[in-house]
Amino acid sequence: MKVFNFSKIVLKNTNYFSARLYSSNKTVNLSYDLTDKYNSPQALVIAHGLFASKENWRSLAKRINEQTKQKVYTVDLRNHGDSRPYMPSHTYIDLANDLQQFVNDIVIDKDKCDHITLMGHSMGGKTVMSMVLNDPVGPIDVDKIIVADISPSVSPSLINIKSYLDKMRSIDMNELATKIVKARKQVDEQLCQLPSLKKDIHQRQFLLTKLKEQNGKIMWNFNLEAIINHYQDIMNFPEFNNQFHSPTLFLGGEYSEYVTKKDIPIIEKYFTDYKFVTIPKAGHVIHFDNPIETIRAINNFIN
Repeated sequence: MKVFNFSKIVLKNTNYFSARLYSSNKTVNLSYDLTDKYNSPQALVIAHGLFASKENWRSLAKRINEQTKQKVYTVDLRNHGDSRPYMPSHTYIDLANDLQQFVNDIVIDKDKCDHITLMGHSMGGKTVMSMVLNDPVGPIDVDKIIVADISPSVSPSLINIKSYLDKMRSIDMNELATKIVKARKQVDEQLCQLPSLKKDIHQRQFLLTKLKEQNGKIMWNFNLEAIINHYQDIMNFPEFNNQFHSPTLFLGGEYSEYVTKKDIPIIEKYFTDYKFVTIPKAGHVIHFDNPIETIRAINNFIN
């Protein structure tokens, strides 16, 4: 685990694209799981990445709870998993407002937590950053944030994600077998028609786990149409006029291009008290590639 202090590094002539800064003004009540073996008044709230869900963090949540002794909430973000209703709008302000409502209603009002850390991976990381930057004075109810393998700028895989979405949209879900095992095999055959997915078995297997059977029909466990309509918003990041002055930890995979030294200027624009930890032998999905070092970094930062 490597820790870098980038405060002395300055990069120039870097251009960034910004996503749309607007909200549908309709929040979604987020579905969540809570792991709390120690009845702690302190909480860590974890937001997943694109196509994922709270289930992808279930086993890690237990291990984080064991080490940090804090409550661990894992949520399904808007248009993902069990959070309903699915909505046509999917901007980072939408997602941030949903998350803020969850923190206020569940973590603070219902469960009476008095120290809160937010953590997000990829899309979830941008959601967390948007939440703390969207308030001119900063959310007084958030002590720290952890941003896992993403930066507050345009993400590098814009073209790949678009091709994945186009391929998923082209699949006629009505033609699939009603049994989930056979349906996954049929979908896998169609995903393999895309060269980038054919050689990426891990990405295909991940997507196949997001198929579910409901009322005799196979469907995706996310709102594909909303994601397609807002994929540029998802891959970009809104422009904010505020800064977050509380402790912030950026975690980056050693082999990942999602957050690198080129992102230092934009990170320092928004976050005045940050550090960067590299997770060794890990790509973009750091908590899957190297869960031990990821949990160690989380625990060290929280405690």
